[in-house]
Amino acid sequence: MKSIIRSSVVFLAATLGVSAFAYAEVFKCKSESGAIRYSDTRCDSGYRWNGKQWISVEEEKRQKLEKERLRREAAARRIRERLQAEAAAAPQNHQSSRTTSPENTFAPNPSDIIQAERFLTGLPSECSSSYWYPAADGTVNIHVLCGGTRLSMDGLVAIKDGMVRKVR
Repeated sequence: MKSIIRSSVVFLAATLGVSAFAYAEVFKCKSESGAIRYSDTRCDSGYRWNGKQWISVEEEKRQKLEKERLRREAAARRIRERLQAEAAAAPQNHQSSRTTSPENTFAPNPSDIIQAERFLTGLPSECSSSYWYPAADGTVNIHVLCGGTRLSMDGLVAIKDGMVRKVR
């Protein structure tokens, strides 16, 4: 009797242990023709069920990209405005401060900013938290932050005068 109970407990423990590792995400997808398909990968095209309604996958991707583009444009606009304000205040700062030297307060090249924005636009959606910022010497630094199920990265790309100077 004890051996039957012992083997039942072992079987139950093994079953519970295996089920803890056997987790999978299931996506319910609907094709343009209306056929429903279950998959362990995200829906490529057609529609997906979000728990309440069917959502067009292409429309969702388009909205996500548009939202990200608007966020990046707003960030670039804020940085440009800040740089313009700093550039307007720079001559006054140089006259009033002896510790600030002109070589430490260069504004970044506008073509470098455009190149950085194009680089950020071309990154995959897992890297949507990446951003660029100007350095004191006029270099445009791009902080690449990617996090997702398949991709994880934290890096830096530095652009100065149209050339990539550093990749880390």
